[in-house]
Amino acid sequence: MLIWELWMRNRKAAGAAIGLTLCGLLLNTLLSAVDETTAARERRLTIEVMLMFASVILLFAVFNYTEFNPQKEWTGFPYRLFTLPVPTFVLFSLPLLLGLAAVESLFWFWVKFVFAEGEVPRPGWIATLLGTFMLCYQLILWSLAGYKILRLILLGLVGVGFIGIGFLPGFADINSSSLFSEKRLTLLLLLVAVCVFFSAWMCVAQQRAGGGRRRDWFFLFIDALADILPRRRTPFKSPAQAHFWLEWRRNGYLLPFSVGALLLTVIIPLSWKTRADPQLTLWILAWTLAAPMVLAVPIGKGFSKPDFWSGDLTLPAFISVRPIATGETIVVKLKVAALSTLFSWSMVLIFLSIWLPGWADLSSLTMIRVAFWMVHDHSVLPQFLMAALLLVAAALLTWKFLVSGLWIGLSGSKKLFLGSAAAYSLLVFGGMIGFAILAHYDRFFQAWLRADSNQLLSLLNTCVAVAVIGKFWLAARSWRSVQRQRTHRYLVGWLTVAFLGIVLIHLLWADGMLTLALMALLDFPPLDPIRLRNFMILAVLLLIPLARLGLARSSLASNRHG
Repeated sequence: MLIWELWMRNRKAAGAAIGLTLCGLLLNTLLSAVDETTAARERRLTIEVMLMFASVILLFAVFNYTEFNPQKEWTGFPYRLFTLPVPTFVLFSLPLLLGLAAVESLFWFWVKFVFAEGEVPRPGWIATLLGTFMLCYQLILWSLAGYKILRLILLGLVGVGFIGIGFLPGFADINSSSLFSEKRLTLLLLLVAVCVFFSAWMCVAQQRAGGGRRRDWFFLFIDALADILPRRRTPFKSPAQAHFWLEWRRNGYLLPFSVGALLLTVIIPLSWKTRADPQLTLWILAWTLAAPMVLAVPIGKGFSKPDFWSGDLTLPAFISVRPIATGETIVVKLKVAALSTLFSWSMVLIFLSIWLPGWADLSSLTMIRVAFWMVHDHSVLPQFLMAALLLVAAALLTWKFLVSGLWIGLSGSKKLFLGSAAAYSLLVFGGMIGFAILAHYDRFFQAWLRADSNQLLSLLNTCVAVAVIGKFWLAARSWRSVQRQRTHRYLVGWLTVAFLGIVLIHLLWADGMLTLALMALLDFPPLDPIRLRNFMILAVLLLIPLARLGLARSSLASNRHG
């Protein structure tokens, strides 16, 4: 019965994993029948590795064996199973061991029937890593049921840690060291797996006996601290202000908390450890600036829903009956997203203001600064202006990723919500495959570029121009139902941001110096600098959110009255 329930809940993800595996097998069977060249085998291997990676991710989603209804203040082990006449050992060991057997079976199927012999290095070591991570994955889901954000962060850190551990035997072979040999690490992972198994047993047994509740000593301490701190004594001035307070308490703190945790646990220790390496300064700077934007993408999917932690997309009755207009609800969402973005980037700026003049080695940035200094008539003012505008642009992109999906999440349509997530995933996955294929056809691609260096740039300009025209047309239709005063106000803000974006593009373009830099760094043939500038300006107009925000009101109105 338990196995049947597990299959029925996740049969779509399991079917997708099986389908990707069969696609890999079919691809290998068809292409192996012909005489492949070395480049063709490398392309086939790249695609098959991506298919295997996607199937393994789907399999982990299958064994997300947690409470099916997240509205019940619990997202750990399904507590409705605690009433069954089944021993605790069976309840927890069945999904644990079944997940272990499934991921091992899937991996070895790929190794034995899809990949050729020798194409997967250290298959036993990779199988040990996957099995141990499956056990740790389920233990974290069950044991940290009351700490939803911490659980997400810990899953990411443990996943990155296992990826790093996977490379240790290779470094041990290079350095001829037995400290991180594959045999020792395998024994260590097996010991970790045994400890995780018994820890999961204790965790589920404690929860079944009434332990593991969300209100423990930590929450008691937080409540006591909240009682001491100053609190609001006056009533809210308007329903919109009250809804803003509620929305911030429910969803607003997620992005700042995630960015702060990433800074404290990863970026700051890494920047201090690599302070003597100037080559890593640019990488740390890039990842620090990209962190809020990257985190805003998955958080934005939950932020766009009526309830972040709920799988139900219908608007809660408590919200739908509030004396607040539908358009005002959207405005509150936009303001909460803006405040969340402001707090997140404030923490990033505080770190940069301490790290860059403190222990960062800025020698790797010298050449870039000298180049812009020479182009802009030996003035450093454009550099500071570019830095400020780049930070504004990054903050705007972070806000865009939080609010661009409101028209989907607030629509109440689960098919539309899941379909959009699947479409974006397929787009990213297809782009990775296309990039991998293009990388193996680099000679053909470069020959095509050298034949007409601006052909690709003209094609991109045409596509982006058509997309901008379509965006303006959709915006004109979607904003018709919005109040005229609110439309004019947002249009003024949109034009201001667009003007600042064009100024930033002009400074980066630097009278065509950007074209020369791309030609030197990426070995591009001669490009038309005017076409490159126009492409960048059109891309800025395309990135600033406009059309989809107008659709959010009609989506919420349909959900609210439905």
